[in-house]
Amino acid sequence: MRLAIDAAKKAAAHDDVPVGCVLVKDGQVLGTGENRREVEQDPTAHAEVVALRNAAKQLSGWRMDGVTAYVTLEPCAMCAGALLNARVSCVLVHCLTLEFLELSLEHQMKRPEQLGPVTTC
Repeated sequence: MRLAIDAAKKAAAHDDVPVGCVLVKDGQVLGTGENRREVEQDPTAHAEVVALRNAAKQLSGWRMDGVTAYVTLEPCAMCAGALLNARVSCVLVHCLTLEFLELSLEHQMKRPEQLGPVTTC
């Protein structure tokens, strides 16, 4: 989570919303990302999407089975969908709102095989 917080600080340094994400598998960092919407003028350049793109390059593939995402703030709908579609196994979120926690738990009860535990750190 420390690496994700460091990434969030980078986002803040270039006037983006301070969100960071790190993707890890078997103790190895596969991809990191910070919000880059302002820098890239790209509405999809959220921390999670940037990290997924970087990890996909390193893996030479899009499937993230066995990967854990460390995210500093709850993922938005786009990023949650991207993490799910990439088959990320577990998402650890540093800051949650009650609404996100309720939605996450509801999803896990319906389809627990699709998304690993969502916890606070």
